[in-house]
Amino acid sequence: PAAMAEVHVSGLVDVGIQSVDPGTGYNGSKQVVQDNMGAGGSRLNFTAKEDLGGGMFAIGVAELGWNIDSGNQDSTTKTFQRQTYAGLGGGWGTLTVGRQYRELFLVGAVSSYNYTASGTGIFFLNTGTGVRQDNDIKYTSPTIGGGLTIAASYAPGEGQDTVATGGKDNDKFQEVAAKFRSGPLSVNA
Repeated sequence: PAAMAEVHVSGLVDVGIQSVDPGTGYNGSKQVVQDNMGAGGSRLNFTAKEDLGGGMFAIGVAELGWNIDSGNQDSTTKTFQRQTYAGLGGGWGTLTVGRQYRELFLVGAVSSYNYTASGTGIFFLNTGTGVRQDNDIKYTSPTIGGGLTIAASYAPGEGQDTVATGGKDNDKFQEVAAKFRSGPLSVNA
């Protein structure tokens, strides 16, 4: 008999109201605006995990975002513009392929200088850093020795190189991250 993965649907509605007053000496007037409140925007998530036996499992994720005030998707170019990936895992770790969070974002997101809240910290060194990467092939180790996890990513790029605009490598990159977590202590590089 064929097994089918159970799909879980979840999401987040990120909404708030802000009163904006530019004060005297600035152009513009006081206004009340509806906006997201910093949790990364509203999103709908589809996740699946299927036990394949022998300690192996298959996983899949598809996430889309939308603007709560208009109902429009928050991207005009991609339907599932957040994360969309599939993979296999087991006692040896997890291998996933698709559009995934960059390790640089995940490492920075655990500190007080994270990417989404303050826009400072490690990201000020690289203004071209994105939160997610297309065509990402990522290996994540199981937890080693009481709290250490290693992750490595490679994105081969896609399409033609754009040498005329300086994009010779056309979105190729590789990353390696080490993350140690034990109780309240977290050290990431």
